[in-house]
Amino acid sequence: MQSVGISNYRPAPRVLSVVTPPAAQKAAESTPAATAVAGSVIDLVPNQDHLSRLSKVGLSSPSRLAFWTAGAFRRFLVSALTGVDAQNLTRYGQRADLMRIPDMKPQAAYVLENMGVKGPADLAQYRGDDFAAKVQRGIFYATLIAKSVELSANEGRVYQSPSFTQLEALVAGSVGLGNRIQP
Repeated sequence: MQSVGISNYRPAPRVLSVVTPPAAQKAAESTPAATAVAGSVIDLVPNQDHLSRLSKVGLSSPSRLAFWTAGAFRRFLVSALTGVDAQNLTRYGQRADLMRIPDMKPQAAYVLENMGVKGPADLAQYRGDDFAAKVQRGIFYATLIAKSVELSANEGRVYQSPSFTQLEALVAGSVGLGNRIQP
C-alpha cells in the first residue's frame, strides 16, 4: 500500500453544482443579469430596464412573475423593491398568467394582452362548436393578426401570430383556468 503525503496531495476542483459543469458556471457568472432571465420572460417584458430590475429580485420565470403580481399587496412589494410601477407590473403579470395555457408562446401572450385579453378566462369565452362561436373566433383571429402586424411595425420587433388551428388549441386549453391577475 502506498502512502499519500502532503506533497502528492492535489485538491479536487471546486464544483458548485452537480448538474452544471464548472465551465458553464464560470460563463454564467460572467454574463450580465438580464441574460440570466429565461427567454420567455424576455418576450413578456419588453422594457429592458424593467427586465433587469425584475431579474435582480428573482422574477425570472413566468410562474414567479404571475405569483408576485397576482394581488395588489404583492405588486406593491415588487414595485417598492424594483421601482417598476404597479400598472406595468399588472400588465406583465397578465402576460405571465396567459403562459399557463398549454402551448402558449410568450410573443402570442404579449400580443393577446395588448389586444385586451387579460387572462385565460378572457380567451376561453371564444370556445364553442356552433356557427356563432366559429365566426367569433375568425374575427378574433383576424384582429390578432392585425395587432401583431401593428406591434411589429411600431416596436421594431417581429411578432408572429399563431395559426388558426393553434388559436383554437389555445382557446380549448384556456377553458377552466380562470384569471389570476386582477387589476
